[in-house]
Amino acid sequence: MTPFIGQFPFVAAIQITTSDGRYFCGGTLISDDWILTAGQCVDGAILFTIQLGSTSLSKTDGNRVTLASSEYVLHPSYDPLTLQNDIALIQLRIPIEFTNYILPVHSLPTADLDSGNRVVVLGWGQTSDGNQTYDPDLSDDLKYVAVSVLTNVECQITYGNQITDEMLCVDGNYNEGTCNGDTGSPLVVVVALGNAQLVGVSSFISGNGCESTDPSGYTRVYPYVEWIKNVKLDGRKIGSRIIGGQAARAGQFPHAAAITVQTSDSRIFCGGTLINQEWILTAGQCVDGATLFTIQLGSNSLVENDPNKVQVASSEYEIHPDYDPLTLENDIGLIKLRMPVEYSQYLNSVNFVGTHYVVPTTRLMAVGWGQTNDEDSELSNDLMWTDVVALSNDECRLVYGNQITNSTICVEGNYNEGSCYGDTGSGLLQDIGKGYMMHVGIASFLSGNGCESTDPSGYVRTFSYRDWIKNITGSRIIGGQPARVAQFPYAAAITVQTTNGRFFCGGTLLNWDWILTAGQCVDGAILFTIQLGSNSLVADDPNKLQVATSEYVIHPDYNPLTLENDIGLIKLRMPVEYSIYLMRVNFVGTHFVEAATEVMAIGWGQTTDEDSGLSDDLMWTNVVTLSNEECRLYYGNQIGNSTICIEGNYNEGTCYVNDQILIAQDHDDVEYMTRKIIEEYRIWGLEVNIDKTRYMCIGGTQDLKLNTGQIIRRSEEYKSNQMKEKSVTDGSRIIGGQPARAAKFPYAAAITVQTTNGRFFCGGTLVNSQWILTAGQCVDGAILFTIQLGSNSLVADDPNKLQVATSDYVIHPDYNPLTLENDIGLIELRMPVEYSTYLRTVNFVGTHFIEPATEVMAIGWGQTTDEDSGLSDDLMWTNVVTLSNEECRLYYGNQIGNSTICVEGNYNEGTCYEKSDARKIGSRIIGGEPARAAQFPFAAAITVQTNSSKFFCGGTLINREWILTAGQCVDGAILFTIQMGSNNLEGDDRTVTFSTSEYVIHPYYNSLTLEHDIALIKLRMPVQYSMYLISVDYVGTHFVGSNINLKAIGWGQTTDQDSELSNELMWTNVVALSNEECRLYYGNQIGTSTICVEGNYNEGSCYGDTGSAILQDMGKMYVEVVGIASFLSGNGCESTDPSGYIRTYPYRDWIKSVAGLYV
Repeated sequence: MTPFIGQFPFVAAIQITTSDGRYFCGGTLISDDWILTAGQCVDGAILFTIQLGSTSLSKTDGNRVTLASSEYVLHPSYDPLTLQNDIALIQLRIPIEFTNYILPVHSLPTADLDSGNRVVVLGWGQTSDGNQTYDPDLSDDLKYVAVSVLTNVECQITYGNQITDEMLCVDGNYNEGTCNGDTGSPLVVVVALGNAQLVGVSSFISGNGCESTDPSGYTRVYPYVEWIKNVKLDGRKIGSRIIGGQAARAGQFPHAAAITVQTSDSRIFCGGTLINQEWILTAGQCVDGATLFTIQLGSNSLVENDPNKVQVASSEYEIHPDYDPLTLENDIGLIKLRMPVEYSQYLNSVNFVGTHYVVPTTRLMAVGWGQTNDEDSELSNDLMWTDVVALSNDECRLVYGNQITNSTICVEGNYNEGSCYGDTGSGLLQDIGKGYMMHVGIASFLSGNGCESTDPSGYVRTFSYRDWIKNITGSRIIGGQPARVAQFPYAAAITVQTTNGRFFCGGTLLNWDWILTAGQCVDGAILFTIQLGSNSLVADDPNKLQVATSEYVIHPDYNPLTLENDIGLIKLRMPVEYSIYLMRVNFVGTHFVEAATEVMAIGWGQTTDEDSGLSDDLMWTNVVTLSNEECRLYYGNQIGNSTICIEGNYNEGTCYVNDQILIAQDHDDVEYMTRKIIEEYRIWGLEVNIDKTRYMCIGGTQDLKLNTGQIIRRSEEYKSNQMKEKSVTDGSRIIGGQPARAAKFPYAAAITVQTTNGRFFCGGTLVNSQWILTAGQCVDGAILFTIQLGSNSLVADDPNKLQVATSDYVIHPDYNPLTLENDIGLIELRMPVEYSTYLRTVNFVGTHFIEPATEVMAIGWGQTTDEDSGLSDDLMWTNVVTLSNEECRLYYGNQIGNSTICVEGNYNEGTCYEKSDARKIGSRIIGGEPARAAQFPFAAAITVQTNSSKFFCGGTLINREWILTAGQCVDGAILFTIQMGSNNLEGDDRTVTFSTSEYVIHPYYNSLTLEHDIALIKLRMPVQYSMYLISVDYVGTHFVGSNINLKAIGWGQTTDQDSELSNELMWTNVVALSNEECRLYYGNQIGTSTICVEGNYNEGSCYGDTGSAILQDMGKMYVEVVGIASFLSGNGCESTDPSGYIRTYPYRDWIKSVAGLYV
């Protein structure tokens, strides 16, 4: 029978394109962006063309919606030979809008379907077996028929053992059922009109033909409900040619520009985007060779009379210097208007331009006046827009090849929406909320297959060109006057270097080593070149001081899109010396500035719109503060309590390049206020600014005081123009020195280096929380570093001593072990260290060249005499003086280069060798600390009884009645005794004890290789939650990459020597390794479902920890179990070999299928 319109609004007609051809299937809409169909319908598919909303395949129907997609999820266990698990999901590119004719199926089954039930078969498949002359094609209209469900035993009479529990067979009174073309179509139970439950997906028919009385075969939906939910939960939400678009409403895109481009031999049309009052962003091809631009702004219509329409002309443009008209690389240009435009409701600049990289699947909007179909070559009279979705560059290269680079962004819609001829240069926009739009791309190219093809549209990413745009379009003090000498001695001129270019900012000296500026001025910076002490950027001035630094602190809540918390601090490498021309500001943000207060704005920014260059001189002007209510009339809700707006008598104020200007308030005591600095940021600034005694590391032997800018090489390695050959096992010590007091050199590191040939000792310097600076020869060929920090003694017990181990290092690429040129290396700790009075980084590293005759300090644990070949037990230090390289060459010849520094003392003070084998080792849950009460309320202590033994494991409560553990912990078990609610195995009243014998082990668990070493234990009754007993928050929601900080917990042994369990639950910090690193220890035993971890030295799991969890802190007190303790090294728990865990992420679906959805 043919249904009435809207009777089955969930049925989808699907045309599938593969590399071999094209065929038809049915499907079922189950949500606004997912269609359920058969696995065979998606296997090998490259494109789906999907019809929804109509029961006819060919008749004109205003309710029909046609979509395209290429994304699907095929059941992982689908077998094309047996058709087992013949089920799949297709994801729409953009969620569909529901109508009376397009609705998802009402429900999925909550229980299995009994035999004898009446069900409805739907589809567009053949209505007879037919032949070439009799009805061989699909039905033009959707058909349905009522049939009955058979038992599987009845079905096996026809199809044999091919029929499994996941299949379902139906037949009618005679031969009703499915036929060719119905595959993937739904089988439903009609509960009531408009209420249908999906119970099956059409899978197979009899080889005897459709008209035989053999039953039709379906895949049951019920066994796959959890899988469907998981796919939908984990699936991406993604978010239309202008071709396929709709007309923009007035004022919707007030920044859209319609550009007629005149060249010497032609006239073309382009789009563009107004980015400020005098610059329009467009494509490079739109300006290349142009002689005149006629530009329309303020109106969506190209033809209608519109009082809001503004037409301007210009001939000035900038094209990217690397624009290639053949490949369209760097296809970006800027047009400068002759005069600034006045903003209105219908004419305004776009809010943001390319502030971040747009990732694939981001929902965007394409706008333009280009063609709306391939047949009509005319422009659209109205501005059109449509929703599109960003693709990954890998997807786009499937269509366009290597033409697609990192500076390209491709988009596509549900079918063929995108750009067309005439849209070139138009903007691609991202709605970032609160009415704000960000420009993310410029229409650049389209497919040679035409606008209406399903090929994606190509845009230039604006993010890649943000600095170039900023450098050309620029922010200056308008209407001001030059500052007199020393009027603003705290003003800083800052040139900011990023990976993409350079730009200029202003700043304010707060004290002798901190500069206050805007957050946008430090965001992504790699180097700051800062001028202080002079008002002029160009004139020679003896008071001018230029310094460089790369250290900054940006406000943790800075938002580059809205410019909230737009504040940053730059730290100078060394304190500056004050003078009358260089002085800190007197006060910073001591009170809230009221409206109508007279203040001063200063800066080196543009002084007019026409002149895009910086002012040579520091300028200032008087301005008045506005209330935030007044300011919101111009800028809307972007204005918060931490913003202050100003205006002058006419147009005085700031302009481009003044990304951080100073607003100064003149009181009797000369008090100064800085823009966007009120009391809330004062506290933050005080927390950041720490004034301590400063030392600087200037060499591999830790010479301290001032720094070279280049790193020293050890001078003791040379004698009489010939290098004394030295084994790599030789280190160095302090001669003629004195023991250091506690915490005098809290950055000194004692390093025992293990190579394939032996062990030796070196010193080093902690330069930040995770890196140690040392000599290149100290890391060359190393396989393990054992490092002591926080203590001056190598042998004494010291509670401040920290011992860590690592194997990661970086050696200078030009290090030469024969000449010791570039003898410098860095060691990376596995985890950041925590600072204390006794363990802290050196203050500065190599900020300037050390002149001869500078007094410095040498430190180290090396020999103190030639006779004593052992290390000094205590850290020693001595005063020495730097020599000129000419003096040093008298001893060592031409081996002394500009990157070497030599020192000597009053007599023979200096460094020496060591030949020592001694090293200290660290600890493992081995190396952990006791957990506090309720810290891990999901931890389970499990005693396992088998027929032949009794042993201990750990586990994790994942819901009220299931515990996650290792497969080896349940294999062969007959009884589990489980303790929860307490960290102690004995002596705690909070302990709750359960027993059970029910478990589920992974079906592919291998006891020899420990593959799939995962299991679940079911409690006899659900537990009652409390503060001390509750399930873990998350289980395996994502793949854990390498270098992620994790926590290992367990009651296992704490040493190799002590075989007893720990009475207390222990935990320790560890770091995830890559599988490649782990295979260096364990070989091909390590698969993708394994995760290995290690600590700073030998922290990890031990005997008794098997089954216990490895945890990731997800923030806001939430914890996720990401692994299950599975194996450890045959070298013992206290070895530095990593511990092995089973990843939970690959087993998430299995866990859900056993333990329920909510885990």
